Amino acid sequence: MVDEKDTLVRLISGEHTAFKEVYDFYIHKVHRFVATYIKDKEQVKDIVQLTFIKIWEKKETIDVSKSFKSFVFTIAYHNVIDFIRRKENILIDHSGDLLLYEELLVSTESAETILNRHNLESVYTKALETLAPQKREIFIMSRHEGLSNKEIAEKKGISVKTVEYHMTGILSQLKEYFIQTRISNVIILFFFF
Repeated sequence: MVDEKDTLVRLISGEHTAFKEVYDFYIHKVHRFVATYIKDKEQVKDIVQLTFIKIWEKKETIDVSKSFKSFVFTIAYHNVIDFIRRKENILIDHSGDLLLYEELLVSTESAETILNRHNLESVYTKALETLAPQKREIFIMSRHEGLSNKEIAEKKGISVKTVEYHMTGILSQLKEYFIQTRISNVIILFFFF
């Protein structure tokens, strides 16, 4: 978007062309973000579509003085959590079906832990605090903002190879932290790969 503030003012007033500009600018970023948590391509598409529907529905609540990127990714994050909750409820509703239970067992463990937000978010925040400031910024740009390695490299003024090197080290460090805090490998895989 050339002038984000102007686009957002037009979006708030209900202008469809402004929404298209927002959609075109964020669609790939939101898709990458959701795909880091959900592996099924069709479900990712549904969550991304729902994210943009909610952006349209909540357009009047947009504060142009605050980060619109945070607004977008907060909606996407909540949609991911809602999806995980629904998946967990499917398991509960069909608990007598052993085959379904076996198929969803790994996902259900992840959902239960993720939905225990008090514990997980606390551990996650502490894990991020163990990273050096530059590495933490790179990780947040990648996993929270959905930027590609190339986009991060351009923003940071470093090579793509340097970003890849940092991400490998970051993921290794975070994985080790989660192992030490006894967060299961299922959670580690769910969050980072």
